[in-house]
Amino acid sequence: AQDEKSELNNLIQIALQENLQIISSQINTKMFEQEERINSSLPDPKFMIEGRRIPMDLSQFGQTQEVMFMIEQFFPFPGKLDAIGKKGVFMAEIQSQLENAIKLDITATVSRLYYDLAFIDQAILINQQHLDLLYAIEEITKSKYIVGKALQQDVNRIRIEGTKFKSQKVLLQENRANMAVELNRVLNRPVDTIIADVIMPNQVLTFDIKNLHSTLAKSNPFVKIAELKMQSSNNDIHLAKLGNKPDLMLMGGYMVMNSMEN
Repeated sequence: AQDEKSELNNLIQIALQENLQIISSQINTKMFEQEERINSSLPDPKFMIEGRRIPMDLSQFGQTQEVMFMIEQFFPFPGKLDAIGKKGVFMAEIQSQLENAIKLDITATVSRLYYDLAFIDQAILINQQHLDLLYAIEEITKSKYIVGKALQQDVNRIRIEGTKFKSQKVLLQENRANMAVELNRVLNRPVDTIIADVIMPNQVLTFDIKNLHSTLAKSNPFVKIAELKMQSSNNDIHLAKLGNKPDLMLMGGYMVMNSMEN
């Protein structure tokens, strides 16, 4: 069972490595994290140079009537930058939960296909055992028929049963081939990649329905996404209220005029 669990984990890791949905989600998460850092920072300061009656001939630049240097910095009302930055935080966390949901879905799909293959392989094995048993019984019955201790219809009945098992085997093999194609598709590899026979793990799964409901309520990504959206909405309301608060603009400068010494 431990070896089969390890093999299943390997298949899950293969499916998760190059999944385009996961890669896209990771890129979006980084984008929102970057937005949070940008939006929660103060705007860049502005530096300006202003001149009046500047001569076209730069050799006469000293005759400029007035030159002014000015710098300004914008300061939003306290709390605004934090609320704006939280928008990016919530979006990044929501995107991270979506990525988690994709991973869980892929894990569930690979696990389901893996155990379905194990079930079919076990069914094929049992089917072959029944066929082998029927072949042995048929040989015994034919020997009895030769010596007059069995009827022809006994031999025919065994052959009919054998035909049924052969038909079942063909259907099982077709189902296995289709399931192997689906598993290879999830694993992002050629659909004709051979998948070895899977042995059904010898383990028993036990769970309590109450604990299962509690675990799902706490760990389900979509429940967490709903909670994050509610928190984001509350943050938007808080930001809207801060919109009525005054911001601060600080400006300072230095002016030089030809008509004045300094």
